[in-house]
Amino acid sequence: MLLEDCVKDCMYFDKKIDSTFQSVKKMNKEAVSQSGKETNE
Repeated sequence: MLLEDCVKDCMYFDKKIDSTFQSVKKMNKEAVSQSGKETNE
């Protein structure tokens, strides 16, 4: 089924984006803590 393939791809893509976003957030948090400023978001 073409639609199912699309859904699988979308889910995979979302997970990939999410993990990338998480690592970016982590890097930002580390950069912020290194600069000595804590921001609550």
